[in-house]
Amino acid sequence: MGDTLMRTIVMVVLMAHAAKGATQRSSPCDPLIPGLCALPFPSNYYLDSDDCGDSFCETWKSPMVCHDDNTKQCTGFVNLTDTLPKDVENNKGINASAWTGLDGFSPISQITTYFDRLSDASLPLNCPRFWNISVSLSQQSCSVMIDTTTGKRVPHWMEVDESFGASRDLPLTRHALTIWPASRLESGHRYVIGIHGLTDDTGKQVLASEYFQAMQQGSHTIGTFSRRLAMADVFENLETHGGIKRSVLQTAWDFTVGSRPGITTRMLSARDDALRRVGTDGPSYIITTVKDYPRNNTARQISGIMSVPLYLNDEAPGKHVRLVLDADGKAVYQGDMYATFEVIIPNSVVGTGRQARLVQYGHGLFGDKSEVETSYLAEDADRYGYILFSSDWLGLAALDEGPVALMLAEDISDFSMVPDRLTQGVVNALCLMRMMSGRFANEPKLRTVHDQAVVVDTSKRYYFGNSLGGIMGGMYMSVTTDVERGLLGVPGAPLTMLLPRSSDFSALGEILKLRYPDHVELMVLLPALQMLLDRSCSEGFLDGLTGTTDPLPNTPPHRVIVHYGTGDAQVSWLGAQSMARSIKGIGRFESNIVIGNETLFGYAIHNDTAVVTQGSMIVGFDFGAPLSHIPFSNNPCDEETDSHEKPRRNREAQDMMNHFFTTGEIINTCGGKCYYPE
Repeated sequence: MGDTLMRTIVMVVLMAHAAKGATQRSSPCDPLIPGLCALPFPSNYYLDSDDCGDSFCETWKSPMVCHDDNTKQCTGFVNLTDTLPKDVENNKGINASAWTGLDGFSPISQITTYFDRLSDASLPLNCPRFWNISVSLSQQSCSVMIDTTTGKRVPHWMEVDESFGASRDLPLTRHALTIWPASRLESGHRYVIGIHGLTDDTGKQVLASEYFQAMQQGSHTIGTFSRRLAMADVFENLETHGGIKRSVLQTAWDFTVGSRPGITTRMLSARDDALRRVGTDGPSYIITTVKDYPRNNTARQISGIMSVPLYLNDEAPGKHVRLVLDADGKAVYQGDMYATFEVIIPNSVVGTGRQARLVQYGHGLFGDKSEVETSYLAEDADRYGYILFSSDWLGLAALDEGPVALMLAEDISDFSMVPDRLTQGVVNALCLMRMMSGRFANEPKLRTVHDQAVVVDTSKRYYFGNSLGGIMGGMYMSVTTDVERGLLGVPGAPLTMLLPRSSDFSALGEILKLRYPDHVELMVLLPALQMLLDRSCSEGFLDGLTGTTDPLPNTPPHRVIVHYGTGDAQVSWLGAQSMARSIKGIGRFESNIVIGNETLFGYAIHNDTAVVTQGSMIVGFDFGAPLSHIPFSNNPCDEETDSHEKPRRNREAQDMMNHFFTTGEIINTCGGKCYYPE
């Protein structure tokens, strides 16, 4: 009773000192962590609204309402003007206009804060790590995350950043603290974070900032009125739902995840418009080359060009490329563009009467459609009777590598070129599947090879992608209207978790380090970029992949298998687990591999002999990489024992995929643990 009375008194005092029109954001930098602009991030400190006139939007309420009229709802929008890190090479800030219009923050990206002299080794044992995520749900956890919509604790884990090697001109004692949600957060929900009991690398308790201490003490002179109200609500949620009193906290703040329409409208509007335009037959095309028997197992290889709806202001890659949007944020048709594709016809379906099935393939980072020619894929196609076909993942395809590197080197303000071209790449892939199961199914060069018939069952359509093809495959399988089942090989999400842990990113990472040498600032930049990627990558869409509880508009349900390997130096197994946990209803087999002392959190557990006919599954493969080659920090695994290419070439993995495609059943073809040391 006394605590309730005291909170009421504090609120009355705060209201007595109200300042009209005061938002949480009193300056471009949150004073919660002095000297480090933008931290903590994400934060509702950077959520503004212009809906309330001389008043302000109470962003800590659901729904958000104007302070002077609680019947009037308002919408928050992200304002990062003059907040993001400055490029030290060019002495230039980042133009924050790309974030304008976002009504919240990323649903699955890292959550970053900072304390002096913090190290990974200094984190107390009661802090949740990737190997013991369940600790985050206990009363003893050093950190707590509360979903204020449900009042429940949210599973998460933390680490101290040790990525990218030593920072230029900065001491190694300066590391960001990163919190990772165990799975995708709920769109539109507000979350509060509280941290307590941390010690630095000397064993001393880390100190809260003076600004935060003043907020703890209920000062009515520090910060804006709306910030004080918001922080009072943060403290109340942490105490009511987390059992953490404000007096023990070392820091606390809140943020709101972007709404589902705010994240998905661009992609879904482009998809719906494109598929309406191409119809059930798919886009028109021309064949450019035909090669007969180009390799063992392959009877014919067909290359062509299809005409697909365009939603960009330019077909060619470049820093100026953007989606063209209307006033409602929907993609606007800009005519047609030409997109290349490739088709592989295996020997086993030529003149045999065996019905061929359609399998769309997704290539890796900065690759292209020609990856579909790889020998193991030709063997797969021949063994199982697949007609394989592929297009380019625009945005991160071979043609994009130079422009992306140039953008990172010159001005990251143009980063939107990547997610916007990725959106077009997904549109192209969707149109290709429509074409393959439509008008191309009657193509004479497909139906007849050297006067021998090829029979195609166009009702059997599947997706298989690896690396980037698995990452973007999560997006494809979330939005496709033509494919029910897919295999996501060595994927991961979010990209901000993958990049520091990837050997593929080392060269581009060096460019970023030159421009942004402070690692702490890099750990702000990455989640900010993730907010732009969410609208075209799987992170923003995984909650709707299965379509069982909250389907995306006009989208059928889907099922997937996620394959990953231990020791993967290019796409971390932690990213695969994060992606998988974000897929509703996903499970694993009881013998699934574990790395070190990790506990596999967040999956339904199935017996190794189970036949899984509903939902999706994650399956890990162990190829014998020693534990010493698998860092528990955010750095790449040892390239000497890199397993990135191995799951896709493993026969048991291939049989598992084929059985799933053929029957809809997911079975453990390994017969137990998928362990194949080399």
